[in-house]
Amino acid sequence: MGKLLRKGNENFSQQQIDDIIHYYELSTKHSSESYKSWHHLGLMNFEAVEYFSSKNEKDSKESIHNHVMSCLKSFIKAISIGSTNMANSKNLQDTLRLLTLWFKYGDNSEVSKVIEGSFKSIDVVSWI
Repeated sequence: MGKLLRKGNENFSQQQIDDIIHYYELSTKHSSESYKSWHHLGLMNFEAVEYFSSKNEKDSKESIHNHVMSCLKSFIKAISIGSTNMANSKNLQDTLRLLTLWFKYGDNSEVSKVIEGSFKSIDVVSWI
């Protein structure tokens, strides 16, 4: 359902972002070991971070933080699943997005803690 809502729509409203993320979250609950579910949830949260960052509004800071945290956790799960099940360019893209968030928001203690925890769950080869 999330993919259908995203299809052909490049300019999202906050409500559309929330709806799409909700469907992807349901997908991860239904299939907790699905690379695609976690990948798409991470990707949509990544796009939400970009959306709220471009708004430059004071109340966007909390939304950005929430989406960054969800994005990190989603990509970490996708990468850890993907590194054991497949070697593909999507896994590389997820890793690059994760690194982008780390470089941009790594000064936040919560972000640092999640990244540090990921070293235990992500295969070393994924980082290389």
